[in-house]
Amino acid sequence: MGSKVNIKKQAQLGVTGIVGTLIVVILIAVVSINEIRIGGPLQRANQMNSDLVADILPPPVFIIEPFLEVTLAVEEMQGAKPHLARLAVLKADYETRKDFWRKSDIPANLKTQIEAASRSADAFWIEVETNLVPALKRGDVQAVEASHNTKVVPLFARHKAEIQKLVDMSAQYGQSLSASSARTMTITLITLGVIAAGLIGALIYAGNLLRSRVITPLDNTAEQMKQMAEGDYGVDIAGIERVDEIGTMARAMDVFRKAGLEKAAAEEQQKLVVSELATGLGNLAEGNLTHHIDQPFASHYESLRESYNNTVNNLGQILSRVAHSASSVHTGASEIRSASDDLSGRTEQ
Repeated sequence: MGSKVNIKKQAQLGVTGIVGTLIVVILIAVVSINEIRIGGPLQRANQMNSDLVADILPPPVFIIEPFLEVTLAVEEMQGAKPHLARLAVLKADYETRKDFWRKSDIPANLKTQIEAASRSADAFWIEVETNLVPALKRGDVQAVEASHNTKVVPLFARHKAEIQKLVDMSAQYGQSLSASSARTMTITLITLGVIAAGLIGALIYAGNLLRSRVITPLDNTAEQMKQMAEGDYGVDIAGIERVDEIGTMARAMDVFRKAGLEKAAAEEQQKLVVSELATGLGNLAEGNLTHHIDQPFASHYESLRESYNNTVNNLGQILSRVAHSASSVHTGASEIRSASDDLSGRTEQ
């Protein structure tokens, strides 16, 4: 036979299991949030990969690669054609990214600085496409060098300075994002902690309430039912005043208890009746017609007591009359015998 596990223990184990599961879930959530937060392991790894790509490939917004291709085309005028083809590709990439950042949801100061960098870059592209590339195609060395040295280089330098400002502003924005993320993460973790503590407290309170309002009364009810089943109807039924299911059960048990008490009282009264009648009949059998049952019986047995007492009284009266009659007969017989003796004497005389 397996070991007995009652409802109270099962409820306690259930509450403990729920609280433990909740704690584990909260710990997993905290660890997961820490992983994905700004400044967390995943974000740092992603940022590291982005920084690596940025180091390998110059961004289209910063026209350092177009400036390099222009410079190489100027230095290798006879072999400038591949550089010019590459410039066309870089120009298309630049326009695409410039349009992307204009439509992006970034702070206004960063957009303003991008526009400032774009103005110098746009002037660079206008000079290259309007003057330098046609001069290269004509083979006009003097015009090429004049465009490159007096226009392209200063425009690139101005663009580079604007890009550096943009980089500094982006770094500051990144730091503010990290600080904001840290604050948000701290508030979130504190909020989760408070909610978790509240949930755990609520579960513990609910467990205690369940134990005090349901489990313990059920346990007491089971014990009281066991006592009543063993014949002990003197137990006090707890919870009769309750208006819930426990109260309904308690009131039903009280009905059974009262019925049991009434049955026990009836059995006790029946034993008393049988005992008194047995004593009376024993006295009657011994010829004692003076014994009466004086102790009153229960209402539904009282007629039996009265019948017995009346029977004894009637028998006494009958036997008294019989005894009187027997005495009269004896007296008459004596008188007859005396008269007979007198007659016999007279006859002899």
